[in-house]
Amino acid sequence: MSGMTEDFAAARRTMVVSQLRPEGVTDVAVLAAMAKVPREDHVPDVLRPMAYMDRSQLIDGAPMMAPAELGRLLSEIAPEIGERALVIGGGGEYSAAILASIGLTVDRSASLHERLTGHYDVILIEGAVPEIPAALVDRLSGTGRIGAAILDRGVARLSIGRRNGQHVGFRSVADAQVPLLPGSVPDPSFQF
Repeated sequence: MSGMTEDFAAARRTMVVSQLRPEGVTDVAVLAAMAKVPREDHVPDVLRPMAYMDRSQLIDGAPMMAPAELGRLLSEIAPEIGERALVIGGGGEYSAAILASIGLTVDRSASLHERLTGHYDVILIEGAVPEIPAALVDRLSGTGRIGAAILDRGVARLSIGRRNGQHVGFRSVADAQVPLLPGSVPDPSFQF
């Protein structure tokens, strides 16, 4: 088993050097956390050999973002020790562990539309969404940031939103291949 542990540790180091840094992941705390937190512990056993591949995985039908995409969003969000974070999505166990490793208090929600109380400094949506619900934006603190892959004409774009008074302005940082977050698109109904 120690050989397997060493292989995963080497894969983590390689992920940082060959996936994260070239994709613009520059936040020192994010890089350190992603170098330390074992991604393989947050996937089913059958996916462990592929844990460090730079592609999204589906965990029980819910997306787990590729390392570079997750790292880029987190780097742009710039999480800080002591902040409160919310991770949305069924595959977000790894990203929650990354934020906790940095020193944030982390809550998780499987649903984009779950009723929430309180405010968050950081909200991370683990999966592509057509839009950010206003009720979720209302949960951002005064200096809150939200990171998500927002669908724009069929393309998922990694986007960062920052609160400015009563409004949140979004900017796109990169295109991505992030699977759709289950439940983020209303079921089509029959209409005339």
